[in-house]
Amino acid sequence: MTPVTAGDLGIADEYLSGVRAKTHRYDQLRFDLSGEGEAIFTKNKLEIVLSDRFKKLFNDNPDHFSHLNKSKILGENWISASQVISYDYHVQQGTGIVFKLYYATRAGGKSLATLVFRDENTAKSFHNTMIAWLSGTISQ
Repeated sequence: MTPVTAGDLGIADEYLSGVRAKTHRYDQLRFDLSGEGEAIFTKNKLEIVLSDRFKKLFNDNPDHFSHLNKSKILGENWISASQVISYDYHVQQGTGIVFKLYYATRAGGKSLATLVFRDENTAKSFHNTMIAWLSGTISQ
């Protein structure tokens, strides 16, 4: 994967202002979601794969998760780059770096996804990979 470090708008291009990453990667394709699962990039999709621990928690506590659609949570959870309408982030004190993806669903609707990373290096690596994926430069 080729590093994506500059755009066409110079100083106006986003470089994750407020994120003080010291060691970040351009080749990382799997990102831990705080034990709830992983975000996995391939050339064709971004997939969220739930951990077995989270699936068990979800199944063992139906009242706690009653507001969520079980078949959607436990089903196939992925999007293609062409579905992404908007991608943004903000730094939230006490929580971490919060990424927001607004996207068109495969069913024709719209949805907003949130991914949170506490570690700034992981957040910067995720951002590098997201930009490369949206640009079509991931080869795997």
